[in-house]
Parts: sequence; C-alpha cells; structure tokens
Amino acid sequence: MQLPLYSLFQSDRPSLDGDSEVQDPMKLAIKEALETVEDQIEKIKETVKKKALEVAASTVEKIKDMDESLAEHLNPHFTEEPKWDKIFKLSLDGDNNIPINKRGSGVRRLILLNFFRAEAERKYNESGSKSVIYAIEEPETAQHPSNQMLLAEALKSLSENGNQVLLTTHVPGFAGLLPTNSLRYIKETNTGKEIQNASESEFILKEIAEALGVLPPVIDNNVKVAVFVEGPHDIEAIKSFSKIISQHNERIIDLSVTNKILIIPSGGSTLKGWVENQYLKSLGIPEVHIYDRDEKTPPKYQKWCDKINERGDGSVAFITKKREMENYIHANAIKEVLGVDIEITDQSNVPRMLAEMIEPNEKTIKHLLNRDAVKLMTYQQICEVDSEKEIENWLETISNYCIEPVTN
Repeated sequence: MQLPLYSLFQSDRPSLDGDSEVQDPMKLAIKEALETVEDQIEKIKETVKKKALEVAASTVEKIKDMDESLAEHLNPHFTEEPKWDKIFKLSLDGDNNIPINKRGSGVRRLILLNFFRAEAERKYNESGSKSVIYAIEEPETAQHPSNQMLLAEALKSLSENGNQVLLTTHVPGFAGLLPTNSLRYIKETNTGKEIQNASESEFILKEIAEALGVLPPVIDNNVKVAVFVEGPHDIEAIKSFSKIISQHNERIIDLSVTNKILIIPSGGSTLKGWVENQYLKSLGIPEVHIYDRDEKTPPKYQKWCDKINERGDGSVAFITKKREMENYIHANAIKEVLGVDIEITDQSNVPRMLAEMIEPNEKTIKHLLNRDAVKLMTYQQICEVDSEKEIENWLETISNYCIEPVTN
C-alpha cells in the first residue's frame, strides 16, 4: 500500500535562503533524485566500505606491530549508514543570481508554490507514481490580484490530475474564484466546530460571504468596472486584444496597463455564485460578463447572462458569436507559434484540432494560443477574423465605464 505524499505550505513561514521555506522543497527534490540512482548509490557505498575497511584493517595490523594487546580490541566497522541527502545543500537563485530571500514575499511564495505544482505534474506523468496532497494556507497572501486569479485556476487544474488540494482563505474574492461545491465553511457553534458544505445550501454560501465580508481587500479603490470571463486564458487573450486594438481606436483602454478594470475568471461552477450572490455588489461598480457560446443551443451560460442584463444596474453580459475565444485568433498567428496550417470556422474546436495535430494536451495549446498567438496578431488580422467587430464592441463597452464625466 502506498500513501500519498503530503506537503504543507504555510502563509507565514520564514523566507531566508537556508530556512525551511526554501530548503524543504529542495530537500524533496534531492530525495527524489537520489531514489532514481539508488542502485548506483548502493554500489558506491559497498565500494567505500570495502576500501575503508581494507585501510582500517591495515592500520590495525600496524598497531599490532607496536602493541598487540591494544590491537586485539580494535574492530573496524561503520557506526551508521551514510546520509546522502545531507551531502547536498541547495538554494534558489533567480534572475541575475539574486537569491530568493532578497526578493519580495509575494515573489518568494509564487516561486515555491509553482515548485510544488511542478512536482505534482511530474509525479502525475510518471507511471505508477503516488498521488499528492497539498495543504496550502492562504495562497493569496502577498499576491497581486491578477496572480490570485491565475493561482486559483492553477490549483483547480492541479486537483483535476488525481491530487488533492486543501487550502484556507479569509478573502471572499479568492474564495469566489473556487468551485462552489469545493467550499467548506468551518463554523463555531455551541457544540464545537461544524463543517458545512457550501454546495448543499445557498444559505451557507451567503453566510460565508457575510462572515468574510463582501469587500475583498485586494480590490483597488480606482476600479471602475469588473470584467468577468471564463478563465485565465481568456484574461490573457482579452488583454492582448485590447493592447492591439487600443492603438487604432482611441476610445479603447489597454487592459494590460490600467488599474481601473478588474478582470475575474468566473466560468464553470463558480459562475452561478458570482451572478446570483453578486459578491462585488457593495463596491458599487458595474460588471461586464463575456462568456463562450460553445456548442450548446441555447448557450450554456445564456440563463446567467440574461439575469445580468436584467439587473438594471448598468451591468451587461455578452455571449460570443463564435464558439470560444480561440476562434477569434488568426490562422497565420497560430502557424507562427505552432508551425501548422489550420482552417478555422466559427464553430471549430480549435484547441482540440491542434492537440490532435501536434500536442495531446489541450490546456497547453490554449495557453500558447491565448498567451503567444494573440500577441502576434495585427489589427488588420483581428478585423479579418472578427468582421462584426465583437471584440471591439466588448472593449468599448468596458472602456466607457472608465471615462470620467465632463463637468462644467
């Protein structure tokens, strides 16, 4: 029987180069590396023992020449097995050989969290590997809002690969990024602590929001509008689209540099909670929601978009006319990044098509398309693919909320 590996990541752990925050993951890496060369290590141990005992035996013989009574009581042997994992001392250096302990706490935590992610992915891909349980205390600590969103998506992805992720948070904005059915509310009662499952009752979800407070401290006071998209890949794409289009349309703001627009990934099982409970309502800012049409008729998010458009508070929701965000990427940009020709229709499943051609992992494809391919597009290519200027309309709608009213 194999038990899963378990790693605990605390929010307030030390951050010196030689302390456990850095050393523990490095020690784990050393341990894993040593296991792969166990046979060679055994041979080295036996060779060292043999040679050392030969030298010790020769020494005993020489001692006998001087004092035979003393030599009779000398029996050379190893007192303990060598600790190979103690031999290696590693630290993590970043760009320009700057040690981690010289970087900000947010950067340190992000690097180490991703070390854990890399280990989980490696183990999952290895045949017969153990599953991993990760316990992470307040992963949002010291992270920029955009990093918090990407981190939430990464942790959800990690949990889909046969691993378990346990985390705590006191930030409602971060809790809102997680699937509702995964939330557990630990409540103090007269009979002790009680664990409540948020997916079993809408009241519990509301109670969580009220207990934590509905104003996430990570929200900048300058934010004028909240933009909801399905996932982190869509965030990358819409930021790149805005950067390109803003150079040709002065009414559009570059979303990658402004602090007036908050972009939140909210697809899947988290969408219902965002729409029905309106966690950001107390901020008094409008919301713009952009969701994929996908292949369902009606679109799977149509009901929630209708609810948003019926609010009457200035919020608006869009359903893409094409299948999903990847259908708005020009084939030439895709070829430049992935080196393949592809014919795309409005309803093509682009990531799946490309995965079948070059790479079995659709998530990797989506990442490359939205991060790299969109950036390579020209304004002319955007107009060619999006002849109805949907993207430009979304971005103008978002940007209009950020225009200060003119006063006399």
